[in-house]
Amino acid sequence: MTRTAVIAGAGYAGLAAAAVLARAGWRVSVYEADPEPRSVGAGLYVHGFVHDALRKTGAYDDFMRGAFKPAAHCVYIDGARQSNASTEGNIVTTTRALLHVALIDAARRAGVSIVGGSRAVAADPSGVLILADGTRLEADLVVAADGVRSTIAKALDIPITRVAHQDGITRILLDRDGLRDDKWSSIHDYYDYRGRPLRVLYTPCGPDAFYFCLMAPITDLEATSVPIAVVLWTARFPDLAPTLQRVGKAGRHDRYATTTLSTWSKGRAAIVGDAAHAMPSSLGQGAGVSIVNAVALAETVAHAGDIEAALGTWEAAMRPMVEGWQRRVEDVASQRSLTRAVRPSEQRLVELSSEDSDRKHARQEGTNA
Repeated sequence: MTRTAVIAGAGYAGLAAAAVLARAGWRVSVYEADPEPRSVGAGLYVHGFVHDALRKTGAYDDFMRGAFKPAAHCVYIDGARQSNASTEGNIVTTTRALLHVALIDAARRAGVSIVGGSRAVAADPSGVLILADGTRLEADLVVAADGVRSTIAKALDIPITRVAHQDGITRILLDRDGLRDDKWSSIHDYYDYRGRPLRVLYTPCGPDAFYFCLMAPITDLEATSVPIAVVLWTARFPDLAPTLQRVGKAGRHDRYATTTLSTWSKGRAAIVGDAAHAMPSSLGQGAGVSIVNAVALAETVAHAGDIEAALGTWEAAMRPMVEGWQRRVEDVASQRSLTRAVRPSEQRLVELSSEDSDRKHARQEGTNA
Protein backbone atom coordinates (compact mmCIF):
# COMPACT_ATOMS: atom_id res chain seq x y z
CA MET A 1 0.00 0.00 0.00
CA THR A 2 1.28 3.46 -0.92
CA ARG A 3 2.14 5.55 2.11
CA THR A 4 0.93 9.12 2.38
CA ALA A 5 2.38 12.35 3.75
CA VAL A 6 0.75 15.74 4.27
CA ILE A 7 3.05 18.71 4.67
CA ALA A 8 2.24 22.20 5.95
CA GLY A 9 4.28 24.87 4.17
CA ALA A 10 5.75 25.10 0.66
CA GLY A 11 9.04 26.63 1.74
CA TYR A 12 12.48 25.09 1.35
CA ALA A 13 12.09 22.46 4.08
CA GLY A 14 8.57 21.40 3.17
CA LEU A 15 9.37 21.08 -0.53
CA ALA A 16 12.63 19.23 0.08
CA ALA A 17 10.94 16.65 2.32
CA ALA A 18 8.06 16.34 -0.15
CA ALA A 19 10.31 15.74 -3.15
CA VAL A 20 12.40 13.05 -1.45
CA LEU A 21 9.34 11.20 -0.09
CA ALA A 22 7.63 11.31 -3.49
CA ARG A 23 10.76 10.02 -5.21
CA ALA A 24 10.67 7.12 -2.73
CA GLY A 25 7.13 6.21 -3.83
CA TRP A 26 4.99 8.10 -1.30
CA ARG A 27 1.85 10.04 -2.19
CA VAL A 28 2.59 13.55 -0.94
CA SER A 29 0.49 16.70 -0.67
CA VAL A 30 1.81 20.10 0.43
CA TYR A 31 -0.61 22.66 1.84
CA GLU A 32 0.48 26.29 1.53
CA ALA A 33 -1.29 29.28 3.12
CA ASP A 34 -0.54 31.64 0.21
CA PRO A 35 -2.54 31.18 -3.01
CA GLU A 36 0.74 30.44 -4.83
CA PRO A 37 4.03 29.29 -3.25
CA ARG A 38 6.40 32.25 -2.91
CA SER A 39 9.81 32.98 -1.48
CA VAL A 40 10.38 35.76 1.03
CA GLY A 41 13.67 37.64 1.21
CA ALA A 42 16.44 38.47 -1.20
CA GLY A 43 19.46 36.20 -1.69
CA LEU A 44 21.33 33.45 0.10
CA TYR A 45 24.53 31.43 0.25
CA VAL A 46 24.47 27.71 -0.51
CA HIS A 47 27.62 26.01 0.71
CA GLY A 48 29.00 22.62 -0.26
CA PHE A 49 27.38 20.58 2.49
CA VAL A 50 23.91 21.33 1.02
CA HIS A 51 24.62 20.12 -2.51
CA ASP A 52 24.14 16.40 -1.87
CA ALA A 53 20.75 17.07 -0.27
CA LEU A 54 19.70 19.12 -3.30
CA ARG A 55 20.70 16.24 -5.59
CA LYS A 56 18.41 13.93 -3.62
CA THR A 57 15.47 16.31 -4.15
CA GLY A 58 16.03 16.41 -7.91
CA ALA A 59 16.49 20.20 -7.80
CA TYR A 60 20.29 20.37 -8.02
CA ASP A 61 20.77 20.72 -11.79
CA ASP A 62 18.15 23.46 -12.15
CA PHE A 63 19.57 25.26 -9.14
CA MET A 64 23.17 25.15 -10.37
CA ARG A 65 22.25 26.43 -13.82
CA GLY A 66 21.18 29.72 -12.28
CA ALA A 67 23.56 29.89 -9.30
CA PHE A 68 26.60 32.16 -9.13
CA LYS A 69 30.13 31.73 -7.78
CA PRO A 70 31.57 35.01 -6.43
CA ALA A 71 35.27 35.44 -7.12
CA ALA A 72 36.35 36.75 -3.71
CA HIS A 73 35.23 38.00 -0.32
CA CYS A 74 36.49 41.50 0.46
CA VAL A 75 36.28 42.95 3.96
CA TYR A 76 36.39 46.68 4.76
CA ILE A 77 36.54 48.27 8.22
CA ASP A 78 36.04 52.01 8.66
CA GLY A 79 36.56 52.65 4.96
CA ALA A 80 39.81 50.72 4.58
CA ARG A 81 40.03 47.36 2.82
CA GLN A 82 41.31 44.70 5.20
CA SER A 83 41.26 41.62 2.97
CA ASN A 84 40.53 40.29 -0.49
CA ALA A 85 40.32 36.52 -0.01
CA SER A 86 39.58 34.21 -2.94
CA THR A 87 36.53 32.00 -2.49
CA GLU A 88 38.20 29.41 -4.76
CA GLY A 89 34.82 28.90 -6.41
CA ASN A 90 33.40 27.16 -3.35
CA ILE A 91 30.75 29.68 -2.31
CA VAL A 92 27.56 29.58 -4.39
CA THR A 93 25.07 32.44 -4.18
CA THR A 94 21.59 32.74 -5.59
CA THR A 95 18.33 34.57 -5.26
CA ARG A 96 15.92 32.94 -2.85
CA ALA A 97 13.35 32.76 -5.66
CA LEU A 98 15.65 30.74 -7.92
CA LEU A 99 16.23 28.04 -5.30
CA HIS A 100 12.55 28.04 -4.39
CA VAL A 101 11.43 27.55 -8.00
CA ALA A 102 13.96 24.73 -8.45
CA LEU A 103 12.50 22.92 -5.42
CA ILE A 104 8.89 23.53 -6.54
CA ASP A 105 9.64 22.12 -9.99
CA ALA A 106 11.49 19.12 -8.52
CA ALA A 107 8.62 18.35 -6.16
CA ARG A 108 6.05 18.55 -8.94
CA ARG A 109 8.15 16.34 -11.24
CA ALA A 110 8.20 13.76 -8.46
CA GLY A 111 4.39 13.84 -8.31
CA VAL A 112 3.85 16.10 -5.29
CA SER A 113 0.51 17.94 -5.14
CA ILE A 114 0.91 21.57 -3.98
CA VAL A 115 -2.35 23.08 -2.76
CA GLY A 116 -2.38 26.87 -2.40
CA GLY A 117 -4.68 28.95 -0.23
CA SER A 118 -4.83 26.20 2.40
CA ARG A 119 -3.50 27.25 5.79
CA ALA A 120 -2.69 24.50 8.26
CA VAL A 121 -3.24 25.45 11.89
CA ALA A 122 -2.75 22.26 13.91
CA ALA A 123 -1.82 18.59 13.82
CA ASP A 124 -2.75 15.46 15.71
CA PRO A 125 0.08 13.08 16.69
CA SER A 126 -1.98 10.19 15.31
CA GLY A 127 -1.29 11.50 11.81
CA VAL A 128 -3.77 14.29 11.04
CA LEU A 129 -3.15 17.76 9.62
CA ILE A 130 -5.90 20.26 10.44
CA LEU A 131 -6.60 23.20 8.13
CA ALA A 132 -8.04 26.57 9.10
CA ASP A 133 -11.42 25.67 7.59
CA GLY A 134 -11.65 22.61 9.83
CA THR A 135 -10.63 20.04 7.22
CA ARG A 136 -8.83 17.06 8.75
CA LEU A 137 -6.29 15.34 6.50
CA GLU A 138 -5.21 11.87 7.61
CA ALA A 139 -1.83 10.49 6.57
CA ASP A 140 0.93 8.13 7.60
CA LEU A 141 3.16 11.17 8.24
CA VAL A 142 2.46 14.81 9.00
CA VAL A 143 5.26 17.37 8.52
CA ALA A 144 5.00 20.90 9.89
CA ALA A 145 7.25 23.21 7.88
CA ASP A 146 5.13 26.29 8.50
CA GLY A 147 7.87 28.73 9.38
CA VAL A 148 9.26 30.52 12.40
CA ARG A 149 5.81 31.45 13.70
CA SER A 150 4.58 27.88 13.48
CA THR A 151 1.10 27.36 14.89
CA ILE A 152 1.42 23.60 14.54
CA ALA A 153 4.32 23.29 17.00
CA LYS A 154 2.20 25.18 19.54
CA ALA A 155 -0.85 23.04 18.83
CA LEU A 156 1.23 19.90 19.47
CA ASP A 157 2.10 21.39 22.87
CA ILE A 158 5.85 21.13 22.26
CA PRO A 159 7.90 23.51 24.45
CA ILE A 160 9.49 26.24 22.32
CA THR A 161 12.41 28.51 23.25
CA ARG A 162 12.93 31.70 21.23
CA VAL A 163 15.84 34.06 21.82
CA ALA A 164 15.76 37.47 20.14
CA HIS A 165 19.13 39.12 19.47
CA GLN A 166 19.98 42.81 19.60
CA ASP A 167 21.05 43.09 15.96
CA GLY A 168 18.81 43.00 12.94
CA ILE A 169 19.18 43.05 9.17
CA THR A 170 17.42 44.66 6.20
CA ARG A 171 17.52 42.62 3.00
CA ILE A 172 17.19 44.19 -0.44
CA LEU A 173 17.35 42.56 -3.88
CA LEU A 174 18.32 44.78 -6.84
CA ASP A 175 19.58 44.50 -10.40
CA ARG A 176 23.30 45.00 -11.05
CA ASP A 177 22.84 48.11 -13.17
CA GLY A 178 26.15 49.99 -12.94
CA LEU A 179 27.81 47.11 -11.04
CA ARG A 180 28.70 44.71 -13.83
CA ASP A 181 32.48 45.01 -13.88
CA ASP A 182 34.74 42.38 -12.33
CA LYS A 183 35.00 44.18 -8.99
CA TRP A 184 31.30 43.64 -8.33
CA SER A 185 31.45 39.93 -9.07
CA SER A 186 32.91 39.53 -5.59
CA ILE A 187 31.34 39.78 -2.14
CA HIS A 188 31.99 43.12 -0.43
CA ASP A 189 31.52 43.31 3.34
CA TYR A 190 31.67 46.83 4.83
CA TYR A 191 31.83 47.54 8.60
CA ASP A 192 31.84 51.09 9.90
CA TYR A 193 32.31 51.88 13.60
CA ARG A 194 32.89 55.63 13.24
CA GLY A 195 29.99 56.88 15.30
CA ARG A 196 26.96 54.56 15.27
CA PRO A 197 28.04 51.05 14.15
CA LEU A 198 26.68 49.99 10.74
CA ARG A 199 27.36 47.25 8.20
CA VAL A 200 26.57 46.66 4.52
CA LEU A 201 27.06 43.26 2.88
CA TYR A 202 26.94 43.26 -0.93
CA THR A 203 26.48 39.82 -2.51
CA PRO A 204 26.23 39.20 -6.28
CA CYS A 205 23.64 36.53 -7.11
CA GLY A 206 24.36 36.33 -10.82
CA PRO A 207 25.24 38.59 -13.74
CA ASP A 208 22.01 40.56 -13.32
CA ALA A 209 21.13 40.55 -9.61
CA PHE A 210 22.64 41.22 -6.19
CA TYR A 211 21.41 41.73 -2.68
CA PHE A 212 22.26 44.10 0.13
CA CYS A 213 22.14 43.23 3.80
CA LEU A 214 22.05 46.42 5.87
CA MET A 215 22.83 45.67 9.50
CA ALA A 216 22.41 47.85 12.58
CA PRO A 217 21.55 47.48 16.27
CA ILE A 218 17.84 46.88 16.75
CA THR A 219 17.71 50.00 18.94
CA ASP A 220 18.84 52.24 16.06
CA LEU A 221 15.39 53.07 14.73
CA GLU A 222 16.66 55.24 11.88
CA ALA A 223 19.14 52.68 10.60
CA THR A 224 16.61 49.83 10.81
CA SER A 225 13.75 51.70 9.16
CA VAL A 226 12.13 50.56 5.91
CA PRO A 227 12.17 52.36 3.51
CA ILE A 228 15.84 52.83 4.31
CA ALA A 229 17.26 56.13 5.56
CA VAL A 230 19.09 56.91 2.33
CA VAL A 231 20.96 59.96 3.62
CA LEU A 232 22.36 58.02 6.59
CA TRP A 233 23.50 54.97 4.59
CA THR A 234 24.97 56.86 1.63
CA ALA A 235 26.92 59.20 3.94
CA ARG A 236 28.56 56.28 5.71
CA PHE A 237 29.13 54.12 2.60
CA PRO A 238 29.83 56.59 -0.22
CA ASP A 239 31.20 53.89 -2.58
CA LEU A 240 27.72 52.38 -2.59
CA ALA A 241 25.79 55.66 -2.75
CA PRO A 242 24.59 55.41 -6.38
CA THR A 243 23.12 51.97 -5.71
CA LEU A 244 21.71 52.77 -2.26
CA GLN A 245 19.90 55.70 -3.84
CA ARG A 246 18.03 53.24 -6.08
CA VAL A 247 16.59 51.20 -3.21
CA GLY A 248 13.37 53.21 -2.89
CA LYS A 249 10.74 51.36 -0.86
CA ALA A 250 12.33 47.93 -1.31
CA GLY A 251 13.53 45.95 1.65
CA ARG A 252 12.46 43.86 4.60
CA HIS A 253 13.85 44.15 8.12
CA ASP A 254 14.14 41.17 10.48
CA ARG A 255 15.55 40.81 13.94
CA TYR A 256 18.07 38.03 14.52
CA ALA A 257 16.46 35.20 16.51
CA THR A 258 17.04 31.56 17.43
CA THR A 259 14.31 28.94 17.88
CA THR A 260 14.80 25.67 19.73
CA LEU A 261 12.17 22.97 20.32
CA SER A 262 12.41 20.39 23.09
CA THR A 263 11.58 17.73 20.50
CA TRP A 264 11.04 17.75 16.75
CA SER A 265 8.20 15.23 16.70
CA LYS A 266 5.21 13.90 18.54
CA GLY A 267 3.69 10.64 17.39
CA ARG A 268 3.65 10.69 13.59
CA ALA A 269 3.88 14.48 13.34
CA ALA A 270 7.30 16.04 12.67
CA ILE A 271 8.49 19.65 12.69
CA VAL A 272 11.34 20.88 10.48
CA GLY A 273 12.83 24.05 9.03
CA ASP A 274 12.45 27.42 10.73
CA ALA A 275 9.46 26.06 12.65
CA ALA A 276 11.89 23.79 14.53
CA HIS A 277 15.30 25.45 14.38
CA ALA A 278 15.38 29.03 13.10
CA MET A 279 18.74 30.76 13.45
CA PRO A 280 20.35 34.17 12.81
CA SER A 281 21.36 34.83 9.21
CA SER A 282 24.92 35.72 10.21
CA LEU A 283 26.30 32.99 7.92
CA GLY A 284 23.30 32.63 5.62
CA GLN A 285 22.96 28.94 6.49
CA GLY A 286 19.37 28.72 7.74
CA ALA A 287 17.94 27.62 4.39
CA GLY A 288 20.74 25.14 3.75
CA VAL A 289 20.47 23.52 7.18
CA SER A 290 16.69 23.29 6.77
CA ILE A 291 17.03 21.53 3.41
CA VAL A 292 19.62 19.07 4.72
CA ASN A 293 17.51 18.25 7.77
CA ALA A 294 14.30 17.89 5.75
CA VAL A 295 16.00 15.49 3.34
CA ALA A 296 17.33 13.46 6.28
CA LEU A 297 13.81 13.32 7.74
CA ALA A 298 12.37 12.02 4.47
CA GLU A 299 15.13 9.47 3.97
CA THR A 300 14.83 8.14 7.51
CA VAL A 301 11.07 7.54 7.36
CA ALA A 302 10.79 6.58 3.67
CA HIS A 303 11.19 2.84 4.17
CA ALA A 304 10.76 2.57 7.94
CA GLY A 305 8.33 0.05 9.41
CA ASP A 306 7.59 2.22 12.43
CA ILE A 307 7.32 5.89 11.50
CA GLU A 308 7.18 7.17 15.07
CA ALA A 309 10.38 5.29 15.94
CA ALA A 310 12.01 6.49 12.71
CA LEU A 311 11.30 10.10 13.67
CA GLY A 312 13.15 9.53 16.93
CA THR A 313 16.07 8.06 14.99
CA TRP A 314 16.10 11.07 12.65
CA GLU A 315 16.17 13.56 15.49
CA ALA A 316 18.90 11.73 17.40
CA ALA A 317 21.07 11.73 14.27
CA MET A 318 20.44 15.29 13.09
CA ARG A 319 19.99 17.40 16.23
CA PRO A 320 23.76 17.61 16.92
CA MET A 321 24.37 18.96 13.41
CA VAL A 322 21.51 21.47 13.52
CA GLU A 323 22.28 22.75 17.00
CA GLY A 324 25.95 22.88 16.09
CA TRP A 325 25.08 25.28 13.26
CA GLN A 326 22.89 27.31 15.59
CA ARG A 327 25.78 27.68 18.03
CA ARG A 328 28.15 28.59 15.23
CA VAL A 329 26.01 31.31 13.70
CA GLU A 330 25.36 32.75 17.15
CA ASP A 331 29.13 32.80 17.70
CA VAL A 332 29.58 34.67 14.41
CA ALA A 333 26.83 37.11 15.37
CA SER A 334 28.50 37.79 18.72
CA GLN A 335 31.94 38.17 17.11
CA ARG A 336 30.68 40.98 14.92
CA SER A 337 27.91 42.39 17.09
CA LEU A 338 27.06 45.96 16.14
CA THR A 339 25.03 46.47 19.30
CA ARG A 340 28.20 45.99 21.36
CA ALA A 341 30.34 47.69 18.67
CA VAL A 342 32.55 44.59 18.56
CA ARG A 343 35.34 44.98 16.03
CA PRO A 344 36.32 41.51 14.79
CA SER A 345 39.82 41.12 13.45
CA GLU A 346 40.12 40.69 9.70
CA GLN A 347 41.50 37.17 10.20
CA ARG A 348 38.56 36.25 12.44
CA LEU A 349 36.10 37.49 9.80
CA VAL A 350 37.74 35.35 7.14
CA GLU A 351 37.77 32.30 9.42
CA LEU A 352 34.10 32.73 10.28
CA SER A 353 32.99 33.03 6.67
CA SER A 354 35.29 30.56 4.90
CA GLU A 355 34.08 27.53 2.97
CA ASP A 356 36.84 25.37 4.46
CA SER A 357 35.59 26.22 7.93
CA ASP A 358 32.03 25.39 6.91
CA ARG A 359 33.12 22.05 5.49
CA LYS A 360 35.04 21.11 8.64
CA HIS A 361 32.13 22.20 10.82
CA ALA A 362 29.66 20.08 8.86
CA ARG A 363 31.87 17.00 9.22
CA GLN A 364 32.34 17.58 12.93
CA GLU A 365 28.58 17.81 13.45
CA GLY A 366 27.89 14.55 11.64
CA THR A 367 27.12 15.40 8.03
CA ASN A 368 28.97 14.39 4.88
CA ALA A 369 30.36 17.61 3.47
